[in-house]
Amino acid sequence: MALIGIFKKNEPKPDREPTLRDREQILAYLEELFRVRAEIATKTSEDADITYMVKVEAVNEEKGSFTISMQNRPPREPLPGTPIHFFFTMDGLRFRTQARFLARGGYMQSEFALPEAILHAERRGNVRVRFTPREPVKAVVLEGLFDGLGISGQVVNLSTGGINLRVDRVIDIRKDRRVKANPELFKSISKLALIRLQDLPQAPNLECSGLLRHVSSRNDGLFLGIELDSLGSFETQALTQVIARKVPGFGVGFPRKRRRGEIDTDLEAPTEVEEILPPTEAEEALEDSEIQDLREIVQSPNRIALLRRRSRHILLVVSDELERAVLLGTLYADGYRNIHEATGLVQAMNLAHRHPLDAIIVDQQVGRISALDMIQNLRTAGRLTSAKVIVLKANEDVKLKVAEKVGGVDLTVSHPVDFDGVLKPELERLLGIT
Repeated sequence: MALIGIFKKNEPKPDREPTLRDREQILAYLEELFRVRAEIATKTSEDADITYMVKVEAVNEEKGSFTISMQNRPPREPLPGTPIHFFFTMDGLRFRTQARFLARGGYMQSEFALPEAILHAERRGNVRVRFTPREPVKAVVLEGLFDGLGISGQVVNLSTGGINLRVDRVIDIRKDRRVKANPELFKSISKLALIRLQDLPQAPNLECSGLLRHVSSRNDGLFLGIELDSLGSFETQALTQVIARKVPGFGVGFPRKRRRGEIDTDLEAPTEVEEILPPTEAEEALEDSEIQDLREIVQSPNRIALLRRRSRHILLVVSDELERAVLLGTLYADGYRNIHEATGLVQAMNLAHRHPLDAIIVDQQVGRISALDMIQNLRTAGRLTSAKVIVLKANEDVKLKVAEKVGGVDLTVSHPVDFDGVLKPELERLLGIT
């Protein structure tokens, strides 16, 4: 579950893309550029039309500066402290950095403060990978967890900072009713409580919050430009890996360079590229925000009920991704943390095998299989020993009524689901929370 990020308090945002901030390595990069006499492109701004070619002439570690020489001086010298953009290539990778102008040096030279960071040159606006119909990456977007609009559709393109989403379906979350999509519908929307990216190639589902930046209507549909927010380091790395697999040369790390003056008689070690690994078990155990969450629970007068909610394992078998996301977010906001999701029988079997389920909430019909048949299959396989069964019914069914009376089903809840009025109190009763 990555929904924890949506409820975090304001924290410093991690770098949206791989960033080199190590001072020793920044010095080593500048020394390497000086050693190989590499040409560097400079601009007064990233979108400036005029580019000036320069070379590094000196690196002064004590002063915290470096000096460049240029073929042509700009018509107007920048003021001290003005940031200037530098673009260079190293080991087949293109990088960018920013440095503040200090003063004019010798003939056709200028002095700059050392950069604070080096980044890959491909920024969000450039490295935006597209997805074909054969790799249908989907997204579910919720304006709020309890009200507002719910949107689902296909991700047309993606970067480490945002997505372009083609709108396929819109619902009113509170009324659980489909709404006709049109540009006017999104005029008053800015913040988005939940964005879930699904079916990313070779990556898990990712969740974060976001901001709606623009809406465009074309002949082929309605499209939303969404900025991704509250991304953790793992989610950022996962997105970077997706992009790196589709765009050869989009580095996920930085070649390590030796400092000038390092004494080493061995041959220079091969370039190392930082490998992005999934979090370890220790890293996944508890984040600071989760520890704080637990502390607040312990201090709460309702701590017993809150702790019981956290410990219960619930499986959602809901085929519609938008409805599933709404229900999942609602349960999470109510304090449940061990929520598992399935879209069919096979997934449900696997999850029920891996987790001791306390409850299963299942649609009346999941694809071609009914809720009753799914429950029977899970019970026959020994996967639902003591789990409570809740069926979300779209229409009346005699077999479902009989099953509820004889004990095969513990509860039926009609669509649209009244969480606060019906599902919440009954779920707490069935799970022994209250």
